Amino acid sequence: ASPAKEVIMAQNIDTPYITDPALRKQLEESVTGKMRYTLMNDFLAKYGLQKDLFALKGLLAALLELPLDSITDIQIMNPTEPSGVIRDKDCILDIKLELNHGKLVNIEIQSNFQEFWANRSVTYMSKMFDNLREGDNYDRVKACVHIGILDFALYEQGSADRTKEFYSDYRILNTKTHHGFTDNFVIKALMLGNMENASREQKEDYGSVYYWAKLFKAKTWEELRMIAKNNERMESLVNTASRLSVDRSVQEACESRIMHRLDINTLEHRIQERDLTIDTYLHRLQKKEEMIESLEQDMQKKDEIIESQTSMLAKKEDELQKLRQKLAQYEG
Repeated sequence: ASPAKEVIMAQNIDTPYITDPALRKQLEESVTGKMRYTLMNDFLAKYGLQKDLFALKGLLAALLELPLDSITDIQIMNPTEPSGVIRDKDCILDIKLELNHGKLVNIEIQSNFQEFWANRSVTYMSKMFDNLREGDNYDRVKACVHIGILDFALYEQGSADRTKEFYSDYRILNTKTHHGFTDNFVIKALMLGNMENASREQKEDYGSVYYWAKLFKAKTWEELRMIAKNNERMESLVNTASRLSVDRSVQEACESRIMHRLDINTLEHRIQERDLTIDTYLHRLQKKEEMIESLEQDMQKKDEIIESQTSMLAKKEDELQKLRQKLAQYEG
């Protein structure tokens, strides 16, 4: 069924993207079951939050631990459209925005494990932090926050174990006093894979973040609506996502991202297979080299034995010669 006439308030941080009750009800009745594209599809998430600044304001308030009324302006710095994603499969779909005309925020959604995500995020942050214009004083540097919504957990530095937290906050500080060096360089990681093991204390500390995380983790529309039931900004994002999910151009863009990820996974798998083949070859080569080295050592030992025996034989021959000479003298 074609959607009802839409009443949309775009680019308004205090009004839901979809305001028509009839359309919301129709979407709830028609968009059901398993989600083909979850909010971990980076295009659906970015495009939905780009359209629905009302929802984005709620997400930012939770992730940045800010009162809702302290967020007065959100400017998307890298808006995207479905056609651009379909044309360029390699495009980066982070959400880059400026908050209240003074803070830069980058939100990255990653569903696949990134071994070097720490280095990656610091690299992104460094580029974002370099935001002075020529002639500006350093007091005009804009504070920067990089937020990773990750479907995996990060490894703790110097440890083989992954962190047990579901939401981590990383800053520059004095390692002895733990006093902060600056609040203008912040990296946050929302790790969806750790939600099931989140302690009661973590849930209490980051209550609203926990439910936003569940929203990104949801697999069905019913689960999504249940999580968002008592939060108008979450509900707005669910309505926006459900509306976008039946849009053909959005579907094509989401499929493009899925196929791009599959292509990357296939390539990574082939690289792993190649690396495994190389490792197997190198292992066999090492075994052969060890065998050759062992044989060489055995030959060296045998040569030493032969040399020793040859030396002893020469001594015996010398002694025998002397005895022959004495015998000749005696007989003469």
